[in-house]
Formats: sequence, structure tokens, C-alpha cells
Amino acid sequence: MPDSLNVALWGPSAAGKTAFLAQLFRRYSNFASEWEIFPTADANRFLEIVGSEIDRNCFPKATVVSDTISNVAYLFRHRNSGKEVALVVEDRPGIESEELTEEGKKRLNEAHGLILIFDPERERRSLESQIEQTLRKLYVAANRGTQKDERPIAVCLSKADRLIETAIDLQRAVDSPREFVLEKITSDLAAWLGRYCRNYELFPISSAGVRLRHGIVEPAIFLDEQLMLRMGSEGEPINLMAPFEWLFDRIGTDQNGGRL
Repeated sequence: MPDSLNVALWGPSAAGKTAFLAQLFRRYSNFASEWEIFPTADANRFLEIVGSEIDRNCFPKATVVSDTISNVAYLFRHRNSGKEVALVVEDRPGIESEELTEEGKKRLNEAHGLILIFDPERERRSLESQIEQTLRKLYVAANRGTQKDERPIAVCLSKADRLIETAIDLQRAVDSPREFVLEKITSDLAAWLGRYCRNYELFPISSAGVRLRHGIVEPAIFLDEQLMLRMGSEGEPINLMAPFEWLFDRIGTDQNGGRL
């Protein structure tokens, strides 16, 4: 692949990675973006498994697909320049996902950029601790000494639809993602990010999204007769491409300052 550029995606179990990856391709492969999305063989198997679940309005079960998305998931191609970026997903079942294996830390540290996904429904201090520990483990594994990570790192809070109550909330989540996220987390998180990372951004994301009707925000998820959570088909996902576009813009410059 030209230039061997790649970004890595990681998140602890139940953070929403599976639905995120599925909706990213299903809803945005023909999106009016500068970047096209193409599946790899692994991604094709993954989409076959989760696609039928989403068609039934079910949230995909991460444990079913954990072995199929541990390698390259998608290829992105810039429509004008033709440059390609591979998305590598570091995903392991159960406690391995929480702890990050040595192989996983190596893979994440070798990527040109990172997308880290966390569940905002965790208690605020617990969420902050999980993000800080993830960054610290990667920092120590990379043996950076006193040097900050120079790579672009997108820190995403999933399930943002549950944080959005009004049309103003929705607009702010899209137009001012950093400020929206900072309001939902502890004030110490930015300090931790600044300690380890020189170039980071915050994004609220949602695979299910919300419905906006006549200026009123309506949830796109619902409980069925068995009280199982379902994903409605009319929801508009939130910020699924935004972290990638932000990352690609920042890793798309060579060492001499030219555009790739």
C-alpha cells in the first residue's frame, strides 16, 4: 500500500467499537467525504456477521466478531490525491481488551495515528482513570522518556446520543465536539491528555444517532417486547467520519511539510 500509512482503533470491551465499525461502512461508504472507504477480507467477514443483526435493528454482539476485526478492517482512499490509509483494529475479547496486551501496545504505538473509544456511561472518575491508564501504558511501552506522543490522537466518547437532549446539543456535538466532550467529563482529563499527547482532539460519536423532527430530538434506540435494546433505522449517526477526517488531515503531511 502506498506510503504504508495506518491508523489504529482501540477501546475497552463494551465501548461500542463493533457498532461503530459496522455503521461507519454501512452508512458512510458513499458519504460525501474526501475519503472513500473500502473493505478488506477481514472487514467483509465482519460486515456479513453484523450486517444481518443491524438489519434486524439489533446491536451487534462484540464477542461474535472479536476474532474477525483484529487485523486491518478498512482501507481509506483520498478521492483527489489517491493516497491510502489502513485502519487497524486492536480488539481482543474480555479482560485482554481492558488490559492491553504487549502485542496490542506495540501495534498501537506503531500506528501513525490513534482513535481511542470509551464509554461515557461509566462513572466520570472511572472514565478518566481508564483513559489516563491507557495513555500511560502506551507511553511507557513506547519508552518515550520525557517526550510527548507527537502523533494525532482522537479520543472519542461513544453513545453520544444518550448525552443529547435538544437540537442545540446536537449542533454543538457536531460543530464544537471538543467543548461538548469537556462538559461531559472531569476537568482533569485535559491535563492528562496534555501530559502524554501533543496533538489530540475530542469527539462525541454515536452509531445509533438520533432523529431530529421539527426541531425536536428523538432517540433512535428503543426497547422491544423482551426489553432488549434495539437500534432504529431512522437515526442519523453522529460524527462517525469526523475523527478519521481529523486524523487523516494531520498525518497527511510529509516530513518536508508537503501534502501527501
